[in-house]
Amino acid sequence: MFNIQTNIYTVSIIIPIYNVELYISQCLDSILKQSFTDFEVILVDDGSKDKSGVICDEYAAKDSRINVFHQSNQGVSKARNVALDYAKGEYVIFMDSDDYWYVDNCLETLIATAIRTNADIVRGEYKKVTERGEDLYWREINSKRKHCANETLSSALFLRNAIQGEFFLWLFLMRRDIIQDIRFCESRIFLEDMDFVCRILLKPLTCVYIPFRFYAYREHSASVSSSRTMKRLEDSFSICEKFQEYATLTDDSVLKRVFIEYSILMYYQSLGLTVDLYFPNRYSIIEHLDLRDRRKLMWNNVMKYCIINRAFLFVLLSPIMSIYVLKCRNWIIWHTGVFIRNICLKFK
Repeated sequence: MFNIQTNIYTVSIIIPIYNVELYISQCLDSILKQSFTDFEVILVDDGSKDKSGVICDEYAAKDSRINVFHQSNQGVSKARNVALDYAKGEYVIFMDSDDYWYVDNCLETLIATAIRTNADIVRGEYKKVTERGEDLYWREINSKRKHCANETLSSALFLRNAIQGEFFLWLFLMRRDIIQDIRFCESRIFLEDMDFVCRILLKPLTCVYIPFRFYAYREHSASVSSSRTMKRLEDSFSICEKFQEYATLTDDSVLKRVFIEYSILMYYQSLGLTVDLYFPNRYSIIEHLDLRDRRKLMWNNVMKYCIINRAFLFVLLSPIMSIYVLKCRNWIIWHTGVFIRNICLKFK
């Protein structure tokens, strides 16, 4: 089906590596079992302190399609950028080194869809698993996604109806030439994938969403996404301004509005992160991150674009009031859950 040329591959699979000796073999084995074989794997060992780098080298010694780069610890964005500079595939797909593909023909399915539809981007679905790889859960595909499934979408409609806030980089198969010189922001430790995907979607692309689960996302306490740092909170709030910036860079009125909607939603999500991580320091956080000014900017957008969504109330209220409301909401949800669980146990 596909023409294989020397050192030219259909797909470049990019995987940053850092201290994942317990998981990397399952990740790589899931790739090597694929029914589609015209790929290269680019592993960037980001200064691992365990045996991850050694394991990568062992796999590379056995399979010429696997290339390993070793660097001092510089972060996941730098590792991905190194890999992008090296990639030769017509398409690019990313993986996290502690995750794996659990469908042996997923690469074939994604590529066949891209070729059939002439898509620049194809996005599938995922499930969450435990550290041991046992199923945790997966969300039911909602009506918006079902309605747009297997259809060719513009960047704006793809962002609004297919992505719906889930900018999980590892679900996207991308044509490499749409990436060009776009690279990950190396100063970010959080939401770097959201920033990267949005800069790509500023282009007028053909995108396809398929309701096809293939990716196993491993949830564990050591994962990068679970880290709790002030920089993570700063990155979360700063993405609101990034969405503002993206909105000014497009002439597409639909895409502009979608970016503004995301800006407001991320302000709301970031307030929730403040409650979860830094509630005792809420007053200093408001000052440190200039949340009063950020709230005013969000309110101006709400009024200018007539946006009413679940974030509206938290833009209407002051930052400190929003934080208290979110704290009360979380308290109610938690205690309601405990009450229902106790009732169920009582009558079990």
